[in-house]
Amino acid sequence: MRMINLGLVTRMLVALSLTGIAYAVETVSEKAADSVDSVKTDAKVGARNAKKKMRNATCTDADKADGKCGVAQDMKDSAENGSDHVKHEAKKLKNKVD
Repeated sequence: MRMINLGLVTRMLVALSLTGIAYAVETVSEKAADSVDSVKTDAKVGARNAKKKMRNATCTDADKADGKCGVAQDMKDSAENGSDHVKHEAKKLKNKVD
C-alpha cells in the first residue's frame, strides 16, 4: 500500500512540474516589446478616435452623401481598432508561450 501511494505521489509531482514547462517566463526584451506594441496600439486607437470626432464635428450633408463620414466610416474605424487590439493580444500570448 505504501509503494502505491509513493508511486502515485511521484507521478503527480512529475505531472505538476511538466505543466510549468508550457508557459515560459517572458524575457525582459519581450516585455519591452510588449510595452512598445501597447503604446503603438493605443496611439493608433487614439488617433482614429480623434479623427472620428473631428470628422463627425465637421461633417456636412454632401460629405455624408459621398460616404466620407457617418456610420459606415465610424464602423470601419471601430473594426480597425478591434483588429489592432486582437493583434496586440496575439503577440502578447505568443511571447508568453515562447
